[in-house]
Amino acid sequence: MRPEPLVDHLRQLLLEDIISGELEPGSSLNQLALTEELAVSRTPLREALQRLVGERFIDKEPDRGFFVPPLDPREGRELYESVGMLEASSFRRQPPLSREDLRALRSLTGRRREAVGNPRESLELDREWHERLLSGVENRLILARLDTLKKRLLRYELTFQHDDDRVRVAIEQHRTMEDAVAGGTTDEIPAILRRHWEQGKQLVRNQLENGSGGE
Repeated sequence: MRPEPLVDHLRQLLLEDIISGELEPGSSLNQLALTEELAVSRTPLREALQRLVGERFIDKEPDRGFFVPPLDPREGRELYESVGMLEASSFRRQPPLSREDLRALRSLTGRRREAVGNPRESLELDREWHERLLSGVENRLILARLDTLKKRLLRYELTFQHDDDRVRVAIEQHRTMEDAVAGGTTDEIPAILRRHWEQGKQLVRNQLENGSGGE
């Protein structure tokens, strides 16, 4: 494998472990152990780690090396707020959703209702639902920005998906937006989206800032 594709591959492997929670917040990234586990030399691994530092998925300190940063209340609040603002403004600017889109949204919501209690499956269905809701957005820069923000947000979302009551509330918000699409009252959806993501900010406040913790 040529150097650049190898670095990209290593970055993706590490990123998946970070956002899935396999590499927990606060855990150190031992380069020697990683080179042995991944069967690569230190040079491409270090470059992949440096890219993740630049993207703010991991941190590096002189006496500690590379590590996954702890969940940070301020970052969590800002991520939820930024995603809410971008999704709401993007929805306003895209063409109307089709009947096929509505059917796909309702199907995903039904599947997510059945997935309550399975955090990772629930998160994947939630990701697909929001992508379908914004499937008419053509601005690639906005979509790329949303993708990066949501990847960083996944660490928080995975923690909060253990709260089944919160998941059920989110599902009902999805249903409300689907009903708005069906009824032709889509002007309500940006405000619902803002409230939808605002709920995450409240969870950051309750579970991280006040120390009540998640599972």
